[in-house]
Amino acid sequence: MISKEEFVVIHTLYSQGLSIRQISRILGLNRRTVSKRLKEEDLKPYPKRSYTSKLDDYKGYIEERINQAYPDRIPSTVILREINDMGYTGSLRTLQKYTKVIYDRIGSKRGKGNEEIIRFETEKGFQA
Repeated sequence: MISKEEFVVIHTLYSQGLSIRQISRILGLNRRTVSKRLKEEDLKPYPKRSYTSKLDDYKGYIEERINQAYPDRIPSTVILREINDMGYTGSLRTLQKYTKVIYDRIGSKRGKGNEEIIRFETEKGFQA
């Protein structure tokens, strides 16, 4: 995929009278790429791809389960055991990545992480 700048340069050089071969040598692109882009009026980006996950069917249950226990954290192995019984066939690591996203989102909503840290000094040997 070429950038918007390269697209503009291709059209500019072609309007100045340079051939497709000369433009391809200058920009280091294939001749076919240059001729293809000259036929286009605007640079069209590739469509976004959406990927499915094995967790998609279980995300609602996982969020509900985490919200029920919220200040406490449920070990991901416990959740994995529960959704395995429901038919989940994915890995523990996939579940851990997803639960981290949920915990981060819940923590930011409820003000967690925004607490001010208060520092203080004690006498030598006092804390030990």
